[in-house]
Amino acid sequence: MTDQKALEYLESFQNIPAVDLQTKFPAAPVEAIDFLKKTLVFNPFFRMSLEEAINHPMFDKLKGSLPEMFCGSDISLEFEGENLDQNSLRNLVFKEIQNWSK
Repeated sequence: MTDQKALEYLESFQNIPAVDLQTKFPAAPVEAIDFLKKTLVFNPFFRMSLEEAINHPMFDKLKGSLPEMFCGSDISLEFEGENLDQNSLRNLVFKEIQNWSK
């Protein structure tokens, strides 16, 4: 970060040591802890990229035998402009996913 005001703002916070995620979530698999450590990074320069996140070993068991498919253009959803509560939005996204998985 290079903006002086942003740096001063961040320095105003107390430095708190990182939590040991394996202790916090003892039942979590090693892959899940690794995923959290790599995504819960404040500085985006050091944070895991989207591509790395998608290909993280944590998701190996969820992937099917077919290769991932990527859309070549933006996807527009009819309800994007509506003012929705969290449950309504969740239901509409779920319905959209069901439409694409047929």
